[in-house]
Amino acid sequence: MTDADKTIEVLLLRAPLDLTLPVIVGAQRAMQGPLERIDDARFPSKPSEERHFELMAESVDQANEFVMNVPSLCGSVIATPTDAPHLTLVEAPACLNLSRAISHLAPRLMVVEVVSHILGHDRETNRFAIWQGGADIRLRENDNSVPDAPDLNEGEAQPWETPVSPLSRLTRFDLIANIQGLGVDLAEVLGRRHFQQSIGLAPLLASTISQNKTAFDAYQGLTDRAVASGFGGYACPDDLAKSRRKETQFRAVLTAIEAEFEDRLSQADDPADILALARETTDRLATHGWRAEPRIMQVLAAALAKSMATQPDHLATQTLQALHDRAARKAYILG
Repeated sequence: MTDADKTIEVLLLRAPLDLTLPVIVGAQRAMQGPLERIDDARFPSKPSEERHFELMAESVDQANEFVMNVPSLCGSVIATPTDAPHLTLVEAPACLNLSRAISHLAPRLMVVEVVSHILGHDRETNRFAIWQGGADIRLRENDNSVPDAPDLNEGEAQPWETPVSPLSRLTRFDLIANIQGLGVDLAEVLGRRHFQQSIGLAPLLASTISQNKTAFDAYQGLTDRAVASGFGGYACPDDLAKSRRKETQFRAVLTAIEAEFEDRLSQADDPADILALARETTDRLATHGWRAEPRIMQVLAAALAKSMATQPDHLATQTLQALHDRAARKAYILG
């Protein structure tokens, strides 16, 4: 593992995976709602750039019924490091704040949090924290992008920690070296993905569930405890079914608008008529919010292609070209 790995966001739990999996699932489901289990996962699930905006939009649309609290759309990998079966490694977005929830659900379990972000050739932030009983009992953190800013160094150092001078800046190298006292080479584990066993947990939105992906429903009691203790919120099965119906209806409406457009476009030859049809259709799609933006782009592309094939120099064709190009420049348009 090198500085090219811009982001490290990892938890190390001082117990084997078979003992820690229930509390991890309970905590993550409380934060993200229904989850899909993926055996032998090697990397946390992450929406592609093409899907990320659409998924964000879906999470907003469904917020009251499905995903009550979605700090991140990325999933997690829960693994047993090959050379450290006494530990559980959890690779998950730091913004989920799983450390506190897990340590609350399992008060005797020590949770070690390791976060390192490389921000440039000379900028990085590093954090090392230990959680137990729902509280952070140790914190070492810095941000070397702020000149002369002192490190935070709180709590009593653990016997297994590698001594680091409180006056020195905590670097990624120091951070990884500090963790070796737990009996694991984190750089080797993450660099080569050396896992004895691994499980992925990916958050499910209604659209993904409609693709025949089922939610992993084990350890529901621990999720209930996490929610009752104020950690996130999750949807019950009835809410999930209602959201899936809503998603199906939404897609059906957009598909019907597109089908009507395609039928009328096939009969249109005059660029002016094609332009009017494109404007009418995109206006209808726009009333359904930002999730219709990809279909708007498809409509404009189809209309422009038809008009270019008939009269490329027509004023209406040029107008369609301008509308298409302007839409394509929008950062949120999905190709």
